[in-house]
Formats: sequence, structure tokens, C-alpha cells
Amino acid sequence: MLGVRNSAVYRTVFCVAIAVLIFGCEAKREFDTLPNLRKAPVFSGINYDGQPFHSSELNGKIWIADFIFTTCAEICPKMSDNTARLIQMTDGKIPVVSITVDPEYDSLPILREYAAKYAGGNKWWHFISMPLDSVRETSVKGFAVGNYENPIEHSSRLIVVDEKGIIRGYYDGVDSSAVNALAVLLKEATQ
Repeated sequence: MLGVRNSAVYRTVFCVAIAVLIFGCEAKREFDTLPNLRKAPVFSGINYDGQPFHSSELNGKIWIADFIFTTCAEICPKMSDNTARLIQMTDGKIPVVSITVDPEYDSLPILREYAAKYAGGNKWWHFISMPLDSVRETSVKGFAVGNYENPIEHSSRLIVVDEKGIIRGYYDGVDSSAVNALAVLLKEATQ
């Protein structure tokens, strides 16, 4: 009789331990508390290295999107500096997609030069060119940023997309403190 009682106790303890491991031990990531804002758009273009790029390459990853152009003298350099710092602070684990809003000027050699200046060879930072109509659709209708009539009037936001392709937040890419906070959040989310 004692053996039956002990095996029932062991089974109960075992089941409780498994339940705790499955449901109770994993702390909720702060990232998981961010709102689900909208589905990120599906898009494609050409990376600065001449290779085709499709947003499906980012499936299953947390990633950042932004919009830049290489002759921008105001917000783009600051955004790109902050993005480079963000990549460094997250140990290069967060892919970034920077889409040019001036594809007519920003040829692949010009994007390659811009990438060399800011990304320094980081394989996770993509500088994408696509037709202007696609830029409009992707930025304004897809990511809900920018100006449809004049894409050069682009947003300074870094757009955070989760592993499921859901936009989880917009962060000011020119505000160093906002980028620092984002880096902490992303580093925790990828550990």
C-alpha cells in the first residue's frame, strides 16, 4: 500500500514540476508587452550588394525597418549613426532594413558606399532599393509612415517588427535616448 501511495505522490510532484517548468518559470519579456499594431507589409527590392531581397528572409526574427536617402543632410545621418549604435548594442543580432525613398538617385553603388560608411560590413543591415511606387506602398500603406505624394518627406521612426511579422512599435531614430531604450528592449528580447 505504501508503494502505491508513494508512486501517486511522485506522479503528482512530477506533474506539478512539469507544469511549473512549462507555464511558470519563463519570465515574460518586456518586448512581449508591446502592442500588436499591424501586420508588416510584404515587400521586395534589391540590396546594395545587387542581390534580390524579400521581406520573407526576416521571418522568425525580430527586425527593424526605416526609410532613408543618401543625400539627406538632416535626419538620415543621425538615424543611421543611431542605428549603427543600436546594432552594436544588440551584438549585431537584430536585422535592419533601410529602404531608400530616393531610388532614382540612390543607385546600388551609392547605396553600397552609404552602407560601407554606416554598416561597416554588417551582414544584417540591408540597404534596399525598389521602384518609387513600391516605396510609397511599403512606407505609407504598409508601415504607416511617410508621405505618399512626396516620399522624400520620410519618417524618422525606427519600426520594430516581431518574429511573426507584426509591427510592435515606432521609435524616434534621431533621439539617442529612445534608441538606447530600444536597444535594451531588443537585447533582452533576443537573449
